[in-house]
Amino acid sequence: MKKQCGIWLTMILLLAGSAMVARADDTTFSLLNGGIAVASQGQTTGWGYTLSETGPDYLVVDSFQFCADASCFTIPGGGTFTDYSGYNFYTLGPAPDDSLSYLGTTTTEPWVLDTTGAGDFSILPSTPPGDINGYIVLTYDLFSCDPTSGSCANPTDTSSLTLAAPATVEVTPEPNPALLLMTGLVLGAFLLASRSRVMAGKA
Repeated sequence: MKKQCGIWLTMILLLAGSAMVARADDTTFSLLNGGIAVASQGQTTGWGYTLSETGPDYLVVDSFQFCADASCFTIPGGGTFTDYSGYNFYTLGPAPDDSLSYLGTTTTEPWVLDTTGAGDFSILPSTPPGDINGYIVLTYDLFSCDPTSGSCANPTDTSSLTLAAPATVEVTPEPNPALLLMTGLVLGAFLLASRSRVMAGKA
């Protein structure tokens, strides 16, 4: 009897695990521009993304993180990441009855500073030029009904699921003020000389 109970318990756990995998497989997450964000030393850049939920559940974003690895055990250096999940209050999934935050099964959120996207990365002025490689890790919840809808009284949920997309910060050298000034002076002298030749030709 105990053996049979153990077998049934194992089967139930396996089925539950399979269901959770199936639910997670209905969710896709990718970064725009191939995950590459470019800015110079001391500047800020960020990532836009596309997120889809094609299964029977409703997705709500919890957070975004910029991590050195997909499991988010370590954080990259060279700057500071700001999470934009507070700007991403919506649900994805089957059409609800009365939710104002429903966006369909897929949304694309371009990066706009302090407005939309996964988040931004402020590069330290001392960070050397080059690539900072890592992952944008999305944490999200799945609900059996739209939690933002008034008709969703007691939703069941699967919480703190994660998906990771490769991300790179390309740090470019900060423009040299002296070089910019010299370029402006040379260009001004060239335009002045060209104007003088034109005036001389008219005379």
